[in-house]
Amino acid sequence: MPTSLDVHCFFDPLDPRGWGSEPAVRWLRAAHPDATWQYHAVPLLDSWDRYDGPEFPAGRESAAAVCARVSEDSGMPIDEFLWFEDAPSTSHPACRAVAAAFGTGTDAGRRLLRAARESTFIRRTNLDSPEAVRALADAVDGVDSDAVATAVSASTATIEDPPFEPTAVAGVEAAGDRPKLPALVLDGPDGRRGFSGLLDVAQLRHVLQTVGVPANTPEWTVDDAITTFSAEGWIALAELTALAGCSDDDAAVAARDSADVVEREFAAEPFFRADEFVDEAEPIEDDDSAAASNSSTAAGSSR
Repeated sequence: MPTSLDVHCFFDPLDPRGWGSEPAVRWLRAAHPDATWQYHAVPLLDSWDRYDGPEFPAGRESAAAVCARVSEDSGMPIDEFLWFEDAPSTSHPACRAVAAAFGTGTDAGRRLLRAARESTFIRRTNLDSPEAVRALADAVDGVDSDAVATAVSASTATIEDPPFEPTAVAGVEAAGDRPKLPALVLDGPDGRRGFSGLLDVAQLRHVLQTVGVPANTPEWTVDDAITTFSAEGWIALAELTALAGCSDDDAAVAARDSADVVEREFAAEPFFRADEFVDEAEPIEDDDSAAASNSSTAAGSSR
């Protein structure tokens, strides 16, 4: 009989360490497919003038360097151009949008969360406005873009508080009145334990054992990983290696040998996706068009 596991994920779609933690988070989903997940949006960026959190130690000036370090440590590609030229001024619209999507269902929330992260970290798209997140929601299959637009545009819109105070959980670090992001809290037979910051599989194994849950190893192939996660977006090599337990080279060979799999390059690195979902991704700006858009913006008026 599976051991009960409840997972609470505290996130901001524009947090680079949340993107860098995707291989570990997806490993957890694969290792414990019966776990119950709850997602809690926590805006980390109101404005750069008011920001004093630990995620970007020197504020906006450190954003590109933080992204570079996260990419190096996690293996998740990041295109730093956006963070040099047009760093998002706030993360509230993206947070409210993804929270609204989760309000309509977990699958919709996961798709929009992934799309927001891809847009920000590999597609050079600034999601700091209601118009930008509405355009993204319109492009993601299975997301109620009207509900998203209402949540983002309403001046009184709020994000629902979690059922417990995450900073009171052992292992979760506080950043003022919120948790340091990303934060994951696991509830198991032996109690509750959390973690803040960039996640990896070894850390998750330790937390699982602490709460009395076996640290299962998913018996997945590269094909399994692509089949399971393509509905949510493109899949990086770092994610394939975490899920299939193989090297980057072996993961790339297996993905390229798979029938009905499309390969694209983002942030100068390969990503893979089942071809049945690629048409759904086309409306979202790709690297080449984003570069052209940014060049045009730099030559003309700025945001």
